[in-house]
Amino acid sequence: MLIKKFIASATLLLACVASISYGAAPPGLPNFAIARPFSLHDVSSLESSFDVWSTYPPCSDGPAIGQPKLFLVYSQSFENDNAIVAKSAIQSVELLFNQTKGWGKCFSQVVGLAVNITSEDDLYRKDEQATNVLWVNGPNRQFERTARALKDEGIDLFYLMEMDSIPISEYWLDTLVEEIQTQPIDFSILGSKYRGDNWDNFYSTLPSSLVNHINGNAIYNLTNGFFWLLVEQLELEAKSVENSVAFDYRISQILDEAEFGIRPAFPPSFLSAYPLTKVSDAIKDSVEAIRASLLETAVIGNYASTNMVKTYLNDEEVIIHGANLRESWDKNEMGNLSLIVSDWHEGNARHLLADLDQSSHPFAEIVVLTDNTTYSTELANLTNLPVQFVSRYNLSDQLDICTAPISTEWFMKTNSFHRMRKKMELMTESVNGTLKPVVPFINANNESCTFHPSCTREVDFARMIDQDTNETFQTNQFIFHTDSRNDFCDFIASEFSNNTVVSATSYVAFLDKHLPNNESMYLPYYKGEGGFRDLFVRLPGSIVPSPLQFANSSGFTNSSNSSDTCALFTAEDECLASLCEWRENFESCRFSWSNETTSSPSVAPSVAPSFSPSAQSSENPTMTMDPSHDPSMPTESKSPSPTIAPTSKGVRNAPVTAELPTVAPVDAADRQSRGGAGRTNRPVWVEAVTGTILGIAALLFLLMMLKKSSNSESEANGAEITSNPDSGSVNATTMQAVMVGDMDDMDSIQGYSSVSTVSDLYQTYLSETGN
Repeated sequence: MLIKKFIASATLLLACVASISYGAAPPGLPNFAIARPFSLHDVSSLESSFDVWSTYPPCSDGPAIGQPKLFLVYSQSFENDNAIVAKSAIQSVELLFNQTKGWGKCFSQVVGLAVNITSEDDLYRKDEQATNVLWVNGPNRQFERTARALKDEGIDLFYLMEMDSIPISEYWLDTLVEEIQTQPIDFSILGSKYRGDNWDNFYSTLPSSLVNHINGNAIYNLTNGFFWLLVEQLELEAKSVENSVAFDYRISQILDEAEFGIRPAFPPSFLSAYPLTKVSDAIKDSVEAIRASLLETAVIGNYASTNMVKTYLNDEEVIIHGANLRESWDKNEMGNLSLIVSDWHEGNARHLLADLDQSSHPFAEIVVLTDNTTYSTELANLTNLPVQFVSRYNLSDQLDICTAPISTEWFMKTNSFHRMRKKMELMTESVNGTLKPVVPFINANNESCTFHPSCTREVDFARMIDQDTNETFQTNQFIFHTDSRNDFCDFIASEFSNNTVVSATSYVAFLDKHLPNNESMYLPYYKGEGGFRDLFVRLPGSIVPSPLQFANSSGFTNSSNSSDTCALFTAEDECLASLCEWRENFESCRFSWSNETTSSPSVAPSVAPSFSPSAQSSENPTMTMDPSHDPSMPTESKSPSPTIAPTSKGVRNAPVTAELPTVAPVDAADRQSRGGAGRTNRPVWVEAVTGTILGIAALLFLLMMLKKSSNSESEANGAEITSNPDSGSVNATTMQAVMVGDMDDMDSIQGYSSVSTVSDLYQTYLSETGN
């Protein structure tokens, strides 16, 4: 045992000495380099990836400190038959470098470098990550070989800068050099963890290795011994199942495995075909020191595969990775925007209206569609914006999209079970000089839709309009064009006598089929590649009237499959008081790992979760998966959906008042409780006493149940809340579904033929439960 401890101590000492003996690069950083990796499938983008360098020059008027080299790292060999394409791309970049007034002055030279991966091994197939162990083999090998090749070139530090790492500030190279020089210790890796908000709604469920991993677009210190321990481990795993994980995420998994003994979960098919590789003893013995050498920098921001506008970025950042930068809604170019609020006179609309003046949002006016005609004056005073209250006159709330009188060019829709975010940014993108609203979708065959009857009904109806409909859009995340809305509502009123399903999905189907020029109106994006940001925040359960306590201990779920109550707070003080983390740049709240009590991390997946960020570059991916549970479901409707009559051509924006028969409900929210609580370490005697107390309590409870069962069967049945819709009763589950918009439970409401509104359901529920 003493000998083993001595060997471990000696190994740690040698690793530290190796790190210190090399030291950091000298103050001038003459051996610093930028490495831009590329492969055959993205070689055509290599030259254009430098366009932004003209907009944001790397250095000031003089040369950059030390004039670093720029390496263009080709994944395969320059001797291959297809290498002529790679060589030509490198020559094009060299021409840019040699321009008199270009960015070339910032570098000493451009160097083409090949790392000689065979074409058979140079694989990067994101669509095969669940079935092919080697799906990311190309980027993994390219990283290792790039590090070794640059060391052979005499480089001390290099910044791995993929094509989707974009400068957003001038003189960014000068800033990088200064950042390296000011580091307090001899780091091994200097980079950024994920800073986007795609994960925020399920942040507590993620493994620490994913949360804490530093993205591959980072600065690597080739003089640091700890860095080479990690590279050697990755090289050992090249023929094992661990190679199915992208290198940057895998580094974080290695450290968790070394410190906590936690192995990632891999698909059984992978484990049956490939061996596992143990983490080296050198890493295990040095794990704390290695972690200490992995540093974050404020100047590089990893927003991989996240839709962003510049107001969400941190002020210190000069380079961002993977962000899909969009433009904020500009009313001068796009026009004004209204907000429709579907309300059911429970009083919840007051919370949204009270938020408006304290929020940053693009809305010019508010239209509240409600069954209540008495509280409009009171609620209108909660905001300085124009508020119009419109009575439905017993029409279905599912027609709110069509019946709302809109005077602006565009509008959105939500319901009164939501609040405003502190900062709401509607995203647009310029296409050929024209701004288009950016709207998210998922594929209609995605299980997030197919598992929920409300979504499938939306798709089925949309296919009655356009049989080629294969995408579904979330109604309360969509931006409707008012004139096109009018045409859409007129169309379904004239063509469908019943079973109409008014939604964003059927609206887009109408545009695709009948207004082919709609391509100039929207820019759709797939949520699995751009992530998703809830534009409105669900009301916490405490705001919903008692006795409907549907906010349980695992957290009030919202439309992003979240079990984190933190996501429901819209104010910084509320967020921090609940031991959550306030995110200043997004002005939103999320779960805080610093307050987590778990003694060790959970098992890490071998791939990332739904909506995980993924690199857009072909070289060094950051884990990606198509979402299996996507928050694409609508959240509005509480009563059956009718058919509608055409609007009068003379009053295009007036409410529809035709007699409307009812059909089945279609709109509801996607709700999935995902919880995870940590466990504190307690003494054994505490566990024993606790167990004894719980055992006694369980025995007493059992005796009470046996006594209760002796009562008459009729009395027991009289106290029971029935769950049979055919009986005409409303159970607690159904009432909860109505209030939160749960998709699966909402289907049971169809059995209540005499009940058509939330108010009726609520009163029936109260009478049947004796409340």
